[in-house]
Amino acid sequence: MYPDAPEVELLDTRPPRPGRRWRQVLIGVVALAAVGALVVARSGEDGSPASSRPSTRPPLVTTAPAPSSPSVTPGVVNSPAVAFARTGPVVWAVDGDVLITVDLQSGRRRQWPATVPPADSYALLTDGAANVLWLVAASEGRVVVEAIDPTGGYQTFRRVFRAQFMGAAALYGRLYLGTTAGVSLIGVPGELEPVRPVLGGQPLAMTADPGRGRILATVIKKRSIAIGAWSDGRRRPDVVTTSPIGKGNLVVAGGRIWAAGFGQHAVLVRLAPRTLRVVRHSPLERDLGSGGAIVDSAARHLLVRPGTNTGSDLWCIDATSGAIVRHWGSAPGTAVLTAHGVVLLQPKLPLVHLPSGACRG
Repeated sequence: MYPDAPEVELLDTRPPRPGRRWRQVLIGVVALAAVGALVVARSGEDGSPASSRPSTRPPLVTTAPAPSSPSVTPGVVNSPAVAFARTGPVVWAVDGDVLITVDLQSGRRRQWPATVPPADSYALLTDGAANVLWLVAASEGRVVVEAIDPTGGYQTFRRVFRAQFMGAAALYGRLYLGTTAGVSLIGVPGELEPVRPVLGGQPLAMTADPGRGRILATVIKKRSIAIGAWSDGRRRPDVVTTSPIGKGNLVVAGGRIWAAGFGQHAVLVRLAPRTLRVVRHSPLERDLGSGGAIVDSAARHLLVRPGTNTGSDLWCIDATSGAIVRHWGSAPGTAVLTAHGVVLLQPKLPLVHLPSGACRG
């Protein structure tokens, strides 16, 4: 070898010796056997085939539970508009030819055994003082009055009047029934006492003022329409004045007296308890066209609809100031105030809870 010579690859150029190839093959076989034994020994330690164990830990996969479908409440009413009377979180209602109650929280409907007389229109009035539900069924020239036991839903009294229905109010166990023949006072368990209209005319609208123990009514006089108040069972009015409404309705909400009706423009006014004169106009008057109607009332708020069209507008106003609290541009059905907001009873549909904000019963 020379120090400056380039490196050369040294190859074994010797001819193969006898048996040398067999020794190489034998060494390879022994090595393969050793590797196989090692693999078998390791696989025996975990009791599973080595080829089935992944080299890395699989990621943890969490499957979220399928969302539960909302419970479907069957339709609570079948009629597009129902006469109703509220008792706490429950309303009594005439739905077609049956008497029902609807839980305003759950939407649960219950049918009661009392038979509803066929009629063109109905009115329901609750009287907690006497534990009675009054049902008035009115047709052309005929009025049927029934007293219903609210505990079992059975009829306890029935009377037929041959006159045109005008209005009604319940107070202290008596029903004041206004017709074209005058005002009749019906007591429990059904004693009938005829009472002349307090102002000598036909009543147009009636309501009870239980906090003051009296009945309020608008009455047709010869040349005008008057509004009066008289104490329970008395014939002479405590106060009388010119009515701000003709056709329309009266309500008492938390002791505040409101009148809604028709004229050259809509009327929606609050009245002074002592004089029954107008003390406040609601700003909603200008949005109601030629008339309005109070469809439900509670201590703090009133629900009002236009009285001359078939639109579905609904307003909530403050029972003290008359200010507009909420407006729903499309709220068809029977609107009811509850302690939690406003609900709609719509035909063939579950109970609808409107977004009500501050509007509460």
